[in-house]
Amino acid sequence: DSYIRQMEAIYQKNPDIESYISIGGFNSPSKAMQFISLKSLDNRSRSEMEILQSIKMQSRQLTGVNVNLSPGTSPLMWFSGADGANVSLRVMSAVDYKSLHAIMQRLLEKAQKYPGFSYVDNSLKWDGSQFDVGINREKAAAAHVSMQDITGTISTLLAGRNTGHFEYDGNLYDIIVQMNMSALSNPDIISQLYVRSAENKMVPLSGLISIQETSSPETLPHYNRLRSDTLHASLMPGYTIADAVNFLQKISQDVLPDNARYEFEGEAKNYLDSSSKMNVTFLLALIFIYLVLVAQFENFVDPFIILLTVPFAIIGALLTLKLAGGSLNIYSDIALVTLIGLIAKHGILITEFANYQRSLGKSVEESVIEAAKLRLRPILMTTAAMVLGALPLAFATGSGAETRHQIGWVVVGGLLLGTFFSLFVVPVTYAAFARSRVVSQHQKIATFTQESENA
Repeated sequence: DSYIRQMEAIYQKNPDIESYISIGGFNSPSKAMQFISLKSLDNRSRSEMEILQSIKMQSRQLTGVNVNLSPGTSPLMWFSGADGANVSLRVMSAVDYKSLHAIMQRLLEKAQKYPGFSYVDNSLKWDGSQFDVGINREKAAAAHVSMQDITGTISTLLAGRNTGHFEYDGNLYDIIVQMNMSALSNPDIISQLYVRSAENKMVPLSGLISIQETSSPETLPHYNRLRSDTLHASLMPGYTIADAVNFLQKISQDVLPDNARYEFEGEAKNYLDSSSKMNVTFLLALIFIYLVLVAQFENFVDPFIILLTVPFAIIGALLTLKLAGGSLNIYSDIALVTLIGLIAKHGILITEFANYQRSLGKSVEESVIEAAKLRLRPILMTTAAMVLGALPLAFATGSGAETRHQIGWVVVGGLLLGTFFSLFVVPVTYAAFARSRVVSQHQKIATFTQESENA
């Protein structure tokens, strides 16, 4: 509670913080959780990360406490792991908790050397206090006191026992026997208790028991029927979830024994799940667009030529995203899928018109050169329109601007680089692959009809 008050004093002096709430004893008497609400962007001068760094520097001046700060309300964060961490790694094993704790300490030593982590810690702490009560069986037998009487007396007076019920004013109440709170707060109260012997005498427990204070975990977590502990880490600015996941996977394979396994949680788990799903999504998007183009061009070569520009567009999108300080997430993934359809239109314009020129009897070289020249202006105008339409997303401000930045920069960078390469790749590839293919009469009529409609 004292550390909570000191942190709240820091928040009260920060003009960019609108409100905060504190939860003392979060999962453990030695932990607390605090949630901070910032003022809107229009009413503050600093960004979220700048405020975070300011609070972090002030919290480091507090001795005796570890403070972990994380942007838990960021639009890019679907779900945070425990303790507000960006990356959570759960380690599971059938060994005892002390052995598991030793394994986690070796893993922590490796993780703390990674420069991308601003905070690294684990959940299983041996900082809880408990009292081990040992009963001297020989003294208890000499005093004619049974083990059941000793354990029953301690259990009743400390934990409480329901001994019956009574009715009052139409309501039924439990009768609970227990010491008062002032006695329960005294660790030495057990030695001051008495127990009744078989001879109906009151025997002091202090002569029959010994008490030793030891340390133990506050909780004993399990996961999938195995003992578990969780590593929590917060990322430094400039590092991504992908970097942290790759690093933790590498050190886990080196440090963890054969009888232990691990599983990511929180944002790291969402990243791995979305990455695997997005790979399938990209593949299905390419297959679907390819099949649609096959149906339109009535062959398998032209769609292949058109989609050759897609890798260049994706490279441009990823480079632009990295230069803009973005990261791969659900919003950038949506923009990449959209980019596949946008960049394919350039190849369609050149390939379709080249086929029409060939249907008029021109050679492959003449057809592709004529198509590249006449379709240059529509391609550039289409690219300019789409890039200018995406720039407001790339330079958006206000609440939720981070999500729009991802979409805007992916579209802008992917279209610019993809358009540049499409002006060279599509004509050259068409000239190389179209020599062995003859434009059918049906395709001539379809192409001529489509060209007439375009004109």
